[in-house]
Amino acid sequence: MSSAVLQAPGKTTYYAEGTFLPGDSPQTLERLLDDAWHIRFTKFMLVYAELFALCPEDCEASGFLPVASDLINTEEAQRRELINHPVFRIWLGMAMRDLNGRLSGRIDDPQFLRSRLDEFPAMLERVRAAAKTPAHPAFHRMDVDPLIASMLPPSYVVPDDPDERKARSQIGHPLSFITDVARIALDRIQTTWPEARRHFERLVSDVCYLPDGNFRSCSASRYTGIILISNRDGSVLDLEESLVHEAGHQLLYHIVEIHPVSDDDVKDQYRLPWSGQFRDFYGYFHAFYIYVILAQYHERAMEQRSGRDRDAARTRVRDILRGLIAALPDFQGNPHLTPEGSALIEAVAKDVRKLQERQGSLLAA
Repeated sequence: MSSAVLQAPGKTTYYAEGTFLPGDSPQTLERLLDDAWHIRFTKFMLVYAELFALCPEDCEASGFLPVASDLINTEEAQRRELINHPVFRIWLGMAMRDLNGRLSGRIDDPQFLRSRLDEFPAMLERVRAAAKTPAHPAFHRMDVDPLIASMLPPSYVVPDDPDERKARSQIGHPLSFITDVARIALDRIQTTWPEARRHFERLVSDVCYLPDGNFRSCSASRYTGIILISNRDGSVLDLEESLVHEAGHQLLYHIVEIHPVSDDDVKDQYRLPWSGQFRDFYGYFHAFYIYVILAQYHERAMEQRSGRDRDAARTRVRDILRGLIAALPDFQGNPHLTPEGSALIEAVAKDVRKLQERQGSLLAA
């Protein structure tokens, strides 16, 4: 929140203990997920209490109060599953934003909060239904939840018109085909790096296939837990990279949810050594962290596979690693990093140096 009036206290995670990457201890990821869950539940309890204190009549009339009370009294494992669902997290973020606007005086219209209260029972019902779906991750096309659709722009605009949605659904391959191919890619990730597949399963709940998107793959902190894929991967190995890439972003979203890794007001622009594009410091941090994961993934693919996949993986390791080596001086000792961000960079830098030592002959080729 930009002007936080209502906040949930963060839990302290000892960042110096590792990188949180798939090769790290499994307990590190579980601790991270536990911390994030407790923060989300605390946020919901704060929202619940503040809404009831601010507009008790609306809480009753909208049906929010009994439904929210029932959720709070639900058995912990189920409550955790519901509150961690991407749709619930989107609603919670919007409710906190509107509530803070009201408390700070930036929003005078009480209808904003009433709208959040009115949509809560139906939202939770949709989340409960989604939680019963055995497929994990769940694959979508134009059938995304309305709250997800509202968060996707500017990454992608889901049309409101049913006819346009139907027309968009005819673009590209059928969802069933893409689902099969993505599951093949996930199985190959399991064989290549089981820990990376485990990260994906723990961090990604929904995959949206949007073949007309202007991205190869995409995700954002405003819809954490959801990744978007298009029709721009040229091989199954490319799709594996996209899935590992976006799971890495989800990992960083969880880390940042607990502790920021950089200052909020950094205006500097940095040129990415991999693409030549420019990003702000936070975006550069994301790129660096994700490329460490991708270099480690392709290194394993290079060693385990043959033919075209081996050659493609070798090229990716070489090019990614050269960019990581060039980028490393931009991060070490950077004043824009928080103490937690600095600790994370130092831990990840050790992995980059190990990669450089192992792949010295490849870099020299």
